[in-house]
Amino acid sequence: MPKNAQSAFEFLLLVGVVFFAMVILVVASYSNIADLREKRDFLLARDTAFIVQNEFVLANQVEDGYSRSFTLPEKLDGQQYSLLIVGNSLTITTQKASYSVRIPEVQGIVAKGVNNLTKENNVVVLNG
Repeated sequence: MPKNAQSAFEFLLLVGVVFFAMVILVVASYSNIADLREKRDFLLARDTAFIVQNEFVLANQVEDGYSRSFTLPEKLDGQQYSLLIVGNSLTITTQKASYSVRIPEVQGIVAKGVNNLTKENNVVVLNG
């Protein structure tokens, strides 16, 4: 094999090995990015659930006559989410994550945007 042909073959072999390594790196990075996005969604749902839980706990612990407004975002980091209260449980659900917390008894429905909490006759009322 002439010297130029051998150099060209070695160059193409090296390019092929580097290309293969790059493909493996991209695939591994994509997998890590997907995992990070799922973790981010979970953390956003968890943080939102804790914010609402803290508002309800505070309203439950204070005296009658308490009134406070708090605002929940329309979207969590650009993604739709839902809020649901069933009994003493609040669940925040995104497309890829869900998080539930225990809450004190609250009458009313939690909503995106402005929420009004009041406490009268030892009962916490949400948006009532």
